[in-house]
Amino acid sequence: MSQESKESVFSKNKKKIRKSLQKRMKRVQEAIIRQEQALQNAKEYARFTHFGNLLKANFTKLVPRMTEITVEDFQNDNKKITIPLNPKQSPKELLEYFFKKAKKLARAETPLRSALEKQKKQYQQYRDHLNELETIQDSKALSNFQEKLKIGPRHVAQTLKRKAKELPYHVFQSASKLSILVGKNGKGNDELTFRVAKGDDLWLHIKDASGSHVIIQKKKNHAIDQKTIEEASQLAIYFSKLRAVPGKQEVIVTERREVKRLKNAPSGKVNVSSYKVVVAHLQKELVEEIKQRTSLGSAKHGIH
Repeated sequence: MSQESKESVFSKNKKKIRKSLQKRMKRVQEAIIRQEQALQNAKEYARFTHFGNLLKANFTKLVPRMTEITVEDFQNDNKKITIPLNPKQSPKELLEYFFKKAKKLARAETPLRSALEKQKKQYQQYRDHLNELETIQDSKALSNFQEKLKIGPRHVAQTLKRKAKELPYHVFQSASKLSILVGKNGKGNDELTFRVAKGDDLWLHIKDASGSHVIIQKKKNHAIDQKTIEEASQLAIYFSKLRAVPGKQEVIVTERREVKRLKNAPSGKVNVSSYKVVVAHLQKELVEEIKQRTSLGSAKHGIH
């Protein structure tokens, strides 16, 4: 190889590594922004506690279906303050909501601060690596640098495989490129439903039998298509005790917000307020197609 060709390869490799580092920095920077916003939200626990105390002091004034209540703020010279309310909640539920929300936010503040600090350190490390990269002038040093940072297709594949094993749920991709998440066990179901899923995500489960919780992650301002619901239903049957049972099976479909934990019950046991039912035969070939599609997506786009 000519000297000119070697320099060209060196420049291209260096450019790829630089781009990879910049992508990592961007992801961490976005995570920092999210963490800072979450931390700001967590600081709201004092406001929710205050609202809870005001509602408790004015409990007799609460009536069903109120959208707001105006009371005297005893912490602010008895000035009038208006508290927004959920008309679907009873007076007792409203009181519980504000105190539970305050407690939840207060618990979240410390781990959020710790996570934010780690993200900021990670961002600075990538910045230092980027500065170090610019000082490298030969292929051998560049190769050593690349190996040290574990940048490249082989390392990416290993990382994705390791992360997939660590997740408490499986990740699949629908034909319309929506994420379908399936709990691996009771704890995984609990984690998926109550920590990962959002209120307007769709929640599916085999009816009247044990099985995995299945979540279809909804994209903002986009309805979930029927084909995705059908595919998620197949996964709900496949990852259930009724997988080997012939004939039609019933699958519960509802929004995540309709699913509540059962008190003093094992992980994954829930109560569903309202739901629709999808009836379907298990199509193993469709399940294999979903698995294959997800596998291909992982290799091409980093989905795992």
